[in-house]
Amino acid sequence: MAAATDGCRVETLFAWMAAPDDGRPLELLRTGPVPTWARECEAILALPAQDRNCVLFLARDALRANLQPAAGNEPG
Repeated sequence: MAAATDGCRVETLFAWMAAPDDGRPLELLRTGPVPTWARECEAILALPAQDRNCVLFLARDALRANLQPAAGNEPG
């Protein structure tokens, strides 16, 4: 949602997930249509580093999987 609010590309999402100290996504969520999402993200970022990194890894993995072309739908 933060990236959509700011008109960012998907690469920005990966960059944000790789840099949990970047405050920009939280700023965008706080001022976006669902400010409670900022609090939920803050709770994830406040987890112990190992737990937080697992959550962010799973989110990156899920996003990456959704960006892959479906089998049989590859261009070319």
